[in-house]
Amino acid sequence: MRRRIVALLAAVLMPVVAATTLLVTQPAAAASLTRVTSFGNNPSNLNMYIYVPDRVAARPALLVAVHYCTGTASALYSGYFRDYVTAADQYGYIIVFPEATRSGQCFDVYSPQALRRGGGSDPVGIMSMVDYAKSRYNVDPGRVYVSGVSSGAMMTNVLAAEYPDVFTAGSAFMGVPAGCFATTDGSTWNNQCSGGQSIKSAQQWGDLARSMYSGYSGSYPRMQLWHGTNDTTLAYPNFGEEIKQWTNLNGVSQTPASTDSPSSGWTRTRYGATGTQPPVEGISVSGQGHSLPLNGMISYAINFLGLTTTSSPSPSPSPSPTPSPTPSPTPSPTPPNSPSPSPSPSPSSGPSGGPPATTLGAAAARSGRYFGTAISSSRLGDSNYTTIANREFNMVTAENEMKIDATEPNQGQFNFNNADRIYNWAVQNGKQVRGHTLAWHSQQPGWMQSLSGSALRQAMINHINGVMAHYKGKIPYWDVVNEAFDDGNGGRRDSNLQRTGNDWIEVAFRTARAADPAAKLCYNDYNIDNWTWAKTQGVYNMVKDFKSRGVPIDCVGLQGHFNSGSAYNSNYRTTLQSFAALGVDVAITELDVEGASSTTYANIVNDCLAVARCVGITVWGVRDSDSWRSSQTPLLFDGNGNKKAAYTSVLNALNAAVPDTSPSPTPPVSPSPSPSPTPPVSPSPSPPVSPSPGTSPQPGGCSATMRTVNSWPGGFQSEVTVTAGNSAVNGWTVNWSWSGSPSITQVWGGLKSGSGASVSVRNESWNGTLSANGTTTFGFLANGSAETSTPTCSAS
Repeated sequence: MRRRIVALLAAVLMPVVAATTLLVTQPAAAASLTRVTSFGNNPSNLNMYIYVPDRVAARPALLVAVHYCTGTASALYSGYFRDYVTAADQYGYIIVFPEATRSGQCFDVYSPQALRRGGGSDPVGIMSMVDYAKSRYNVDPGRVYVSGVSSGAMMTNVLAAEYPDVFTAGSAFMGVPAGCFATTDGSTWNNQCSGGQSIKSAQQWGDLARSMYSGYSGSYPRMQLWHGTNDTTLAYPNFGEEIKQWTNLNGVSQTPASTDSPSSGWTRTRYGATGTQPPVEGISVSGQGHSLPLNGMISYAINFLGLTTTSSPSPSPSPSPTPSPTPSPTPSPTPPNSPSPSPSPSPSSGPSGGPPATTLGAAAARSGRYFGTAISSSRLGDSNYTTIANREFNMVTAENEMKIDATEPNQGQFNFNNADRIYNWAVQNGKQVRGHTLAWHSQQPGWMQSLSGSALRQAMINHINGVMAHYKGKIPYWDVVNEAFDDGNGGRRDSNLQRTGNDWIEVAFRTARAADPAAKLCYNDYNIDNWTWAKTQGVYNMVKDFKSRGVPIDCVGLQGHFNSGSAYNSNYRTTLQSFAALGVDVAITELDVEGASSTTYANIVNDCLAVARCVGITVWGVRDSDSWRSSQTPLLFDGNGNKKAAYTSVLNALNAAVPDTSPSPTPPVSPSPSPSPTPPVSPSPSPPVSPSPGTSPQPGGCSATMRTVNSWPGGFQSEVTVTAGNSAVNGWTVNWSWSGSPSITQVWGGLKSGSGASVSVRNESWNGTLSANGTTTFGFLANGSAETSTPTCSAS
């Protein structure tokens, strides 16, 4: 009887709880990120993680939080979106974290299946997660939101376009319009879109989104859009194109209802209304690259979405949507008169503005990086070892288990038992795996050591194909070639592989690209830390040559074994920056420091943090007792697993990190977006300037015209259209001279050279070939007064 009375009392009180928006106390343990393994239709094998706070609202809101390329649910949870988690504890809402599992951890926003409601791929799996959470936690269907970073921002736009009847609002950090990234050849990267060259009218963008849910005539979600003006990964013109799309879908004018600057360097424009939750809101951040959100930004997103309330929002007073509004000029929020740096976080908080992280992996994730370790399969039975490794690191490298002798002990017979043991342990614990290594003169099995010439070359190719086929789509980074340069000079090491021909490294990289097109391909070596060393220069020149000839190299790994014979040098940052300037990622891959100097470790970490394309750090072992140089006590934990002073210095440096915002000199030329949580400006609207006369196309030649797209006090944005003559061209170069003194600060869709008044821009690797009378465009930003010159074009 007592149980029945309690049950009846609960039933009576439920409406009271809902009406007074009290929070329901859960009897579970402290809240944490939890994986859900069975949640419904999941055609692309996504992982689902969910955060349920200890106190859940009676009718909670639901937020779908979508990570960036190379990201994970745990990295987003601990890093960029930590403020969403903290607010969930306060307001009692649920957060679902989808996790991509394909190589590179990017979400599918490009395939035909992903760009049609119910068509398959990632959106279907994510909607299964939404349905799971809604049914299990009594979610308020009028308060379902989505927010994402980079690849996650692109997915935010796609989900809101395909499921406008599910999502109430979205907040996208550094994305592109829904449908912009579509490809038809199976590739996962759209250079035209990423470069900001997909320019459409508002009506065209709106129609593209509406085609994703054919026949739908209801309202669309409110949308908040964020972008850094110096973003070169998803170029800043995409910001204006997103605003076109969402103002069209929401049926509001592209003329801002209000413009203000809520924080130094920010320009906020609101469309359709002036309150805190307008139909569309755009915030541009002056001087920032592909490195949002920064300190304090998530609080603005929380207020825009409506996560601070515990009931469904009332209908917006904004105009009702119209299916076909008249196109109007491109919206481009006015930037501040002079760029101001974004506020730096205090030492007690990271870029996300939340409390400092307490583990190395979580602290690195705050700036979009990883912090990893080498793992030995023989130690996975050591609970002290695995506890530290699981707690502290979010990237794993197999110490020996993926090397040649371990994976192909007999020719043509592969053995992945120990390698898979490490891979499975890592994945089951929410970590990524770095592949190490495919081609190396050392640790070759006896059968390979006995080969030479063409037989050895073919054996190398077969080995790369065999290993990468086994892990295809699962490993984001591969050390394709290891330690191929000689110490003490800039030449190649004399090895059996080198004696097959000087092109063996190039062949290895081309083979690896064909074997797994989505994996990032790295060259890895030691003693290339000091910029003045001949070996460093030799590797640098090889990478430079590879990039110039289109050899598929995406990253350079600097092992970082520092000791008295190879000491840390203050030019280490120069080395990292110089490699990154070639258009490759850099990573510190096997770090250990003799004596574990706290100062040296902190300097190394800060050097990586100062370089935008330094994607992460791996220490070569967990405890001193696990190190190959254990007598030198070079790691962050002593032999008993206790944290050393160097651990604290590394953790503090990672927590204090502010993401580097300087754009890379050249954008990456890889088939997938750059990992971590770096796109040009759509400044204030100005009447388009008539295109310059340019040159008339000649048979076998090309012509070019220039137009000013936007201008503002102190700067402007221009676009150049290149047109082939009556014959196809395989490359082009555009030249012009300024009559005044503009200074170009950024170029997309082309490679700039020259300085001062004379400017030369040549094609990228992907837009040089034009059919007869075919066209392409490139764009640029410049300081100074807007000027339209008459360019000349030469074809090759």
